[in-house]
Amino acid sequence: MEALKSNLSRYRPSFDEALLVKAEKELGETPEKREEACVSLYVRYVSQEGADLGEKYKDQLTDPVYLLRFLRVSKFNVEKALAKLKAWLDHMYGNAWPELAVRLTETERLKKWVIKNKSMLIQNTTKELDGETMKHGAWCSMNKATMEEIKDMPDNMLDVAAVSMIMVDYMYRKDEAAQICGMYTLKDAQSAKSTSNSTWEFLKNPALLGKMIKLWTKTLAVRNRGSLTINQEESFLYKSLMALIRPFMSEKMIQRQKKWGADWKDVEDFPLDLKRIPVSLGGSLSDEEGLAWIDDYYKESVKF
Repeated sequence: MEALKSNLSRYRPSFDEALLVKAEKELGETPEKREEACVSLYVRYVSQEGADLGEKYKDQLTDPVYLLRFLRVSKFNVEKALAKLKAWLDHMYGNAWPELAVRLTETERLKKWVIKNKSMLIQNTTKELDGETMKHGAWCSMNKATMEEIKDMPDNMLDVAAVSMIMVDYMYRKDEAAQICGMYTLKDAQSAKSTSNSTWEFLKNPALLGKMIKLWTKTLAVRNRGSLTINQEESFLYKSLMALIRPFMSEKMIQRQKKWGADWKDVEDFPLDLKRIPVSLGGSLSDEEGLAWIDDYYKESVKF
């Protein structure tokens, strides 16, 4: 506790005053609420999970920036933040999903998977920031699906789950403002056409689908700005997938599902800047820049 209080006394947000104003307006954040919530979150975690886990995760639990990942996304509701903190630590380092914990240690496999599947992560992607003085925009996870059929869906979804975890971890390590600005996801429906057989395998495994959706919605502590799909054509396969996914989704998540057809570049309500979208997805940013995050992440000497 003393370590946390000492760190709190030195803590200063690593973003500008305009974003602090946004945080107060949207999240109810104030310096007093921030300190009180961090202390409460620490106390409640150790009280419920025990001193052994409190010591095991001491570095995380005494770091205000780390605790604020969960508090900001929960709008400083400590109970909700506690549930997300528990889920994150238990998935990242614990036994919530043992196979995932092992996969997270397979560094070279994950790096190859990210490159092969063009699983890109890009900072400051929003077309118009929230006010002229704002210096921070939302992040975006973008994927250009592989052209190969996936033969082992459960094994592949372990890769997807692991990459989802390290993407979020990287985003927060790189940019504290992401706790407020949040993240979009973007996919090209046309690039996934060749994986339709694999999609059918996914549809036949609702337990796995439910596990993945729980990870994306309950474990990843991210302010979800929207799930965007471009070049979408209505199809029986798409409708079947959405029908299966919808029961796992909140009404808010459903409303954040946005899709456009082939004219997506010309529509006014598309929220991302084309200069921040990689070439392979129709923008002007190099794919190499979109993929640079994975090497940068492991340069940080991440330990699992």
